[in-house]
Amino acid sequence: MFCQSFPDLAWLKKQAESRFANQRGWNNQALSHTGWPTVILNVRAGETYPDNIPGPLSLFTNLSGQSWVEADGKRTRVAHDAFVVTNAGQRYTLQIEKLQPAETLNIHFGEHWAEEACVSLQCDTARLLDQPDRARFASLHFHQKLHPKPEMLQLLLRELVATHQDGNLKREELLFQVLQQLLQAETDLRDKGQQLSALKKSTCEEVLNRLIVATDYMHAYADRPLSLDELARVGCLSKFHFLRLFKQFHRITPHQYLTRLRIAKSKELLLQPHVGINQVARQLGFEHARSFSRLFFQQVGMLPTQYMAAHRK
Repeated sequence: MFCQSFPDLAWLKKQAESRFANQRGWNNQALSHTGWPTVILNVRAGETYPDNIPGPLSLFTNLSGQSWVEADGKRTRVAHDAFVVTNAGQRYTLQIEKLQPAETLNIHFGEHWAEEACVSLQCDTARLLDQPDRARFASLHFHQKLHPKPEMLQLLLRELVATHQDGNLKREELLFQVLQQLLQAETDLRDKGQQLSALKKSTCEEVLNRLIVATDYMHAYADRPLSLDELARVGCLSKFHFLRLFKQFHRITPHQYLTRLRIAKSKELLLQPHVGINQVARQLGFEHARSFSRLFFQQVGMLPTQYMAAHRK
């Protein structure tokens, strides 16, 4: 189901709470099952605030602009170059601010569709051939983390948006590939978590969650002069404990991580027409354009002006 406008909020809450028990979707469309159907929401919107919705496995991102996604008390700023995944049964709130419109892209994976797809990705072929009706989805919990959007996922999402007038076959193929990308991102995160293997499992999971909170905070406020004390406080860790664990997990220090993040954002801003060095420096929290230019040269090997000349079309 492809939608280019948000549904009536009262109707959505009622249907989500009942898990679509009446088997009716948007515009009274008949559904083959109870439970959330697969829904692709590609909406250009200003202020919107669907709140406290019990959703299915979902991907939240934007093609332009930014939105805020809250689940389990954690509020995350999602820009167009990142995405967040919420789990089946989690209540989510989506906010787009009035003065900062966005083109949002949210994918709610249908309950039955997601289970069947995940079974095919998690079970070996022999088991699926021998017992196709007995294979069950081993529940996978996605960490609510702000993930950078890899190029492959960006291409898939743009192609998916372009299918709104096509049949379901191509759309389902693309959705399956998107789900593979989400599972890969979660697998990569868990592999990184193994770097904390000296900790017992329960402690490792708690540390991982706290580092995720602090890292997402860095993404949300990369334009601010963040301090080690502030980041440690956000992650609910002592200052030097946070510093040690952050480096162990990311293999770089918080300052190095923030520097890379700012440089990556600056590259994107520098490619926009009619944007100058001073404006980019201000947006990224640099007090002086000279400081930004010096850091950019150290990291990239050329000045921002040279980068613009080489890459602007």
